[in-house]
Amino acid sequence: MMGNKKYCYPLTVTDFTSRFLIGCEGLESTKEQYAFTVFERLFKEYGLPGRIRSDNGVPFASPMALHGLSRLSVWWLRLGIQIERIKPGHPEQNDRHERMHLTLRPPPNHPAAISCSSRPNSRTSSTSTTTSAITVTQCGRICVGAKKINLSQVFAGQNVGIKEEEDNIWLVSFMQYDIGYFDLDACRVEPVENPFGPKVLAMSPV
Repeated sequence: MMGNKKYCYPLTVTDFTSRFLIGCEGLESTKEQYAFTVFERLFKEYGLPGRIRSDNGVPFASPMALHGLSRLSVWWLRLGIQIERIKPGHPEQNDRHERMHLTLRPPPNHPAAISCSSRPNSRTSSTSTTTSAITVTQCGRICVGAKKINLSQVFAGQNVGIKEEEDNIWLVSFMQYDIGYFDLDACRVEPVENPFGPKVLAMSPV
């Protein structure tokens, strides 16, 4: 809590190998629009990482969306960045990053600032380079003929591929990831096994 009784939400980014603190921004909320701005600036300054490890909270994940994907994580995938998520309730799987937070924590007698500094929150959209069959509508649907298939709003404006695997059974893919199946009667995508779910994470980069 800041001096003005409002909360500051720190967004911190570190390099796994060197433990270098790449970014530390005090944001006004956990809304994705703020995180987009920070990561755009960091990517321009330091380049794109091969993968990003995060917890399962907003804005990195969306618990109500397909496979827990958020607009931010979809954008990362579009940039060719792999997603690594720790298991819920296991911060020790991201122990290097958590240790950095302990180092940054101010002493108990250090008063909080009055407010967060003002900062721009506009962002530019990334350009799609993938070849796909369908563009997801703003309400998160795939239109196939006269049918509207419910997918997820996190994919709004993104291109996805659809392929008929069996009679009236269609596979939906996003980039190289298979994300679910649908039929034209149910009109909703049923997820396959989560390709971004918790897994055994290496303690050092490959």
